[in-house]
Amino acid sequence: MVLPAALGLFAAGGVLTKLGGQVLEVLFASKPGAKRFFPLIQFGLATVLLLALLGFHIWGLPWAANLSYQTGRQQYFSQGQLAQAQSSFQRALKLQPDFPAAQHNLALTYEDLQKFDQAKAEYAKGVSAGYVKSFNNLARLHILVDDDPDTAAVLLLRALEDDNRDRTDKDLDYTLRKNLGWAYLKQQRYLEAQASLNQAIALEDELERTWPDAHCLMAQTLEAQGQEATAERELCRRYIELPEDDIWASYLNQPSLQKETTDATETP
Repeated sequence: MVLPAALGLFAAGGVLTKLGGQVLEVLFASKPGAKRFFPLIQFGLATVLLLALLGFHIWGLPWAANLSYQTGRQQYFSQGQLAQAQSSFQRALKLQPDFPAAQHNLALTYEDLQKFDQAKAEYAKGVSAGYVKSFNNLARLHILVDDDPDTAAVLLLRALEDDNRDRTDKDLDYTLRKNLGWAYLKQQRYLEAQASLNQAIALEDELERTWPDAHCLMAQTLEAQGQEATAERELCRRYIELPEDDIWASYLNQPSLQKETTDATETP
């Protein structure tokens, strides 16, 4: 990336310096003695020009990329303009290809547009760059879309063990542990699922809002083992507030597995 950029800068500098030399010749045509300073002046102009172009590449492009990124975030999170947000994130990545946060947010727009293959591809780029939120979201798609809890569990464990993970981000910590519990539930590793979900639930007092997810998953985990889950089902129901919680509302509309097991046992 650096070498092509440098070659481009030198090429541009060469063209403009040649033009500058022609301008200087016209300006100093009436002063023949000044021509001996042409090489020095041309060198100075070329140096200034190249430094300006290099500065734009180092500072200007990242600044423009971040501006497009922030515009995309506004369009996505505040205005719900998915197509416009997608274009803004793509523009940011053209200006600065190494931009994991933009890749992650572009994946969010693809996911909301039901373009799951494209979303997973962008999340995977974030994973390659070590962007922890992309680990979590890619794992969630492996659970929801691919029914692949094995891959999901590997991604989530890697994220939780990442030394660079921001331990102060309790919402991310909650989501990672909740999704790991979900993956374990899918794998029928019920005791491990309970442990991970309990860790998520223990973080609820530190979250911006109380989510239903961990309680809904805990209820399913208990029911799968034939245990009482009424209290967790009620907590699951209580915290459903947003459209993305519909998945748990669908679960609550199903009969309790624990009740079905009890009824089957009591049938003569």
